[in-house]
Amino acid sequence: MSSLLLELDLTNCPVLLVGLGAVGRRRLQMLVEAGAWVRVIEPRTLKSECAATLPQTVTLVQASYDASQLAGVRLVFAAAMPEVNRRVAEDAQRLGIWVNVASEPSAGTLRVPAHWRDGTVQLAVTTGGASPSLAALVRTRAAEAIGPTPGKLAALLAELRPLVMARVADPQVRAVLFRRWAGPEWLDRIQHDGVQVVRQTMVEEIGRTDLGV
Repeated sequence: MSSLLLELDLTNCPVLLVGLGAVGRRRLQMLVEAGAWVRVIEPRTLKSECAATLPQTVTLVQASYDASQLAGVRLVFAAAMPEVNRRVAEDAQRLGIWVNVASEPSAGTLRVPAHWRDGTVQLAVTTGGASPSLAALVRTRAAEAIGPTPGKLAALLAELRPLVMARVADPQVRAVLFRRWAGPEWLDRIQHDGVQVVRQTMVEEIGRTDLGV
């Protein structure tokens, strides 16, 4: 099965989540962190303290699933019982809506990869639905190999980019700076010297003109 990994901007995106069990709660957390507006369909009565902790971007509908609930949404996550998930998948695909099916990934058009985040840096691993457990293993080992510094470097580059754009007029010089700062040695510098020292070094580089352009 061929697939393509994409990064989606889900800010204010209307999403339907069917089922709020263990998998559904993980999906909900992921969607809330991504900034989506989530309508949750759950027929069971939740404990009052659980319902009270839902963020404002989540609407809880305590009812059984019905195809009419797909109206207006752009993504669907089916995390209920398998027979319900199959109905959700069929209805969503009939309407042309991307759908993820927790109980049977191959039945949907959208799969959730094993995911790791360090600040704005993200790593996603998928096996195309063949083995989520293997994807999780590869994700964990890759994250251990990468280490804890990419997010710090990405945040620092985001902070300094406006300064570079304002002070360095030559686009070639800017390109040299950005390429250099994306080198592996800067990950090592942050790990050994800390963000403040690396920031000062980069700021000093902005003011230099001998960059070999």
